[in-house]
Amino acid sequence: MPTLQCILIDDESKAITALAYEIQRIALPETELLASFTRAQDARDYLSSPAGTRVDVVFLDIEMPDLDGFTFLDAFPERTFDVIFTTAHSQYAIEAIRKGTFDYLVKPIDRDELRSALERLATRRGHSGATEQSALPDTPPIRASDPRIRFEVDRKILFVEPDDIIYCESDGNYCRIYLESGKTLFLTRQLKAVGLQLPQDQFLRAHKSYIVNLHKIKEYHRVEHYLLLSNGKHIPVSKQLHTHVVNLWGSTGATP
Repeated sequence: MPTLQCILIDDESKAITALAYEIQRIALPETELLASFTRAQDARDYLSSPAGTRVDVVFLDIEMPDLDGFTFLDAFPERTFDVIFTTAHSQYAIEAIRKGTFDYLVKPIDRDELRSALERLATRRGHSGATEQSALPDTPPIRASDPRIRFEVDRKILFVEPDDIIYCESDGNYCRIYLESGKTLFLTRQLKAVGLQLPQDQFLRAHKSYIVNLHKIKEYHRVEHYLLLSNGKHIPVSKQLHTHVVNLWGSTGATP
């Protein structure tokens, strides 16, 4: 099985050591650490060199003294590598989505979340066909270019276009997905697990109980702190995201 090639960028050497240790403890997918950097400038030079063409994923801190993570990414407008942010700060999640990053892990990094991110990344980059397909051996394969999301509902496999999803709602250990057609899918999976299947640049965990499709947001009400979706549903916005939702769509209007 081909190996995911990664580099780690964090101004704290202890954070690099801890993350490298966790990556090494994950058996599948196999991940090789090519290099680690405490200076973002050095990492930028590495990725710009021939050696950088081998990199599949960059684990990137955000708040660094010489170059912050977002400015770092601006140096690579056409990236050949995926990016997983690793930060102690949750308030940058929306900006990370705008930058098109693959995932956003908050320190201290949960090993299960790290494993899930690597498994999804391996599948996306074609390094592994076993992770998700092995759970459903009788499911016809999906082309790598097929954007549809696969959900198991009532012993059936449904293929859903991301744009057909308006929002997802937690129901304890289960989840409900509301579609443009008016149909609701009931999944025996937690909201967090469902969120890992969704395109990270199109869906936002607006609240602990809700994930919304950014394309379906009609209005953001800044005083009451809720989103109005295309189907008329009001979705509360968690306190941690208030400021960043305003920054995402501007501070002068209610409509994104």
